[in-house]
Amino acid sequence: MLGIRPPDLKTAGADAGSNVLRGTADLIEFHGNDALVTFGSGDKEISALVPARECPELRAPVRCTFDQESIHLFDAATGMSLRKQ
Repeated sequence: MLGIRPPDLKTAGADAGSNVLRGTADLIEFHGNDALVTFGSGDKEISALVPARECPELRAPVRCTFDQESIHLFDAATGMSLRKQ
């Protein structure tokens, strides 16, 4: 299993190359200067914590990117982290 924390997802610009997740904004929750944007990508639900000024409108297309270093891998059977300690 793969995990990425919501603050590690960033709004992807038009020039974003790889590591782009695409979907449609299904839910938006404002938290002061930030917004938690939940969107569907494939059969997965993903949440991204973005600056409120970059928040898409509800049901608008969403594009987020991330650094590979922010990926967390887990064993699907045990839920344990596969990251070396």
